Amino acid sequence: MASKSRKTLWVLVILLLLGSAAAAAFYMQNQAAPAAQNTAPPPLPSGVSSLGRIQPQDGIVVVGARSLSGQPSVIARLHVKEGDYISAGQTIAVLDSLPQMEAAARQAESRIKAAEMRVKQASEGPRPGDIAVLKAGIARLEADLSNAVTNLARTETLFKNAATTKPVLDRDRYAVEAITQQIAEAKERLRTVGEIRPIDVDVANADVRAAEAELQRLKVESEAAVIRAPYNGTVLKVHAWQGSEVGPRGILELARVDQMSVFAEVAESDIQRVKVGQRAKITGYVLPRPLEGTVDRMGLKVSRNSLAVDDAINITDARVVEVRIKLDDGTDVRNLIDAQVEVLIDSK
Repeated sequence: MASKSRKTLWVLVILLLLGSAAAAAFYMQNQAAPAAQNTAPPPLPSGVSSLGRIQPQDGIVVVGARSLSGQPSVIARLHVKEGDYISAGQTIAVLDSLPQMEAAARQAESRIKAAEMRVKQASEGPRPGDIAVLKAGIARLEADLSNAVTNLARTETLFKNAATTKPVLDRDRYAVEAITQQIAEAKERLRTVGEIRPIDVDVANADVRAAEAELQRLKVESEAAVIRAPYNGTVLKVHAWQGSEVGPRGILELARVDQMSVFAEVAESDIQRVKVGQRAKITGYVLPRPLEGTVDRMGLKVSRNSLAVDDAINITDARVVEVRIKLDDGTDVRNLIDAQVEVLIDSK
């Protein structure tokens, strides 16, 4: 009798366990469905996503200096530093060639004055005093010729009488010939000095024009030795300091940072979905907060992407179109030029 009671007890225990297991399975099945529904992936954002970089809206200008008269461009004085706000026309730097250019300009001015005096002289002809001097010189030569002729006649008589030698006779004949030649040259000078030749005036005027052109060139080079700001902007980076030669990177980088933009590289497969006027959201770990802006310019050419990406194998050769997004407020990113960000353009 006791054995039968124990068997009944075990049967009840087994039934109780099976019931509990069934109840637990039913409960877990009912809870799994809502959990599965809660873990469904969120809907993907609608829009065109791309990478971009922060830039001043008008880009960055490299202010350089050209070589003057074949000399290297060396900074003598630098008047600005990084972070300075400068105005259009403000002096940025002065090259060490400026004093040399200024001295050459002063010499050119002197050459102009001398050339103008030659023009005046050629136009007015000789002074009366100059003609008088030439005539007096001719009169002296004619008197010398008369004496030389008389002396030659006496020497010829002596030679006929064998009273002198042949070299003495040749000497007196040469003296007459030489003085005769001098008189002819003096008379030719007297004739030409009294004549105002147009060719002389033209040559003198050409000298004036050449000197004036040289002066103008030197003034331009002197002005080029003073480097001025092309527009209002902020100095981002200085590349050439006082005493150093200006290299390929120029003197400094200048930009307007009052209006900042993001230049997004949109894949060519998505570019048809992007239009001017669309809104965009910009995010990135370098940003203090998400930014917003408006697409205001579309690029005109397709090129390879230049921004760093995680999947170098698939993205390095991607072809993209550059899209400019004007930021609503770029105050917080003026010091983050060239920073890489993520862009989502609302293409709805």
